[in-house]
Amino acid sequence: MENITANRLAAGSVLRFAYLAHLALVFPICLLFGLIGMMGGGTVYHNGQTVHGLPALFIALALGAILPLLPALWFWLGVLVLRLLRGRGPGLSVRQD
Repeated sequence: MENITANRLAAGSVLRFAYLAHLALVFPICLLFGLIGMMGGGTVYHNGQTVHGLPALFIALALGAILPLLPALWFWLGVLVLRLLRGRGPGLSVRQD
């Protein structure tokens, strides 16, 4: 049995992983709302007014790409604070049998 340990994770890779994880959750919902808004539903708002047609799809896709940045940046900031407080970043340990 061999243990593999990584003592530090790069902040950029943590940000990338958190963004992609949140993107996988948020983007399909925004795509669905964009498609509903494109067909005339009142699911997409811009400046307090509903948007219909192709602009609704574009706005929903843009929001689907931008909204996951907020929790990803929050997670990334938490990793940086932990790194400063403990002197190193969170570790990763994998055990192989």
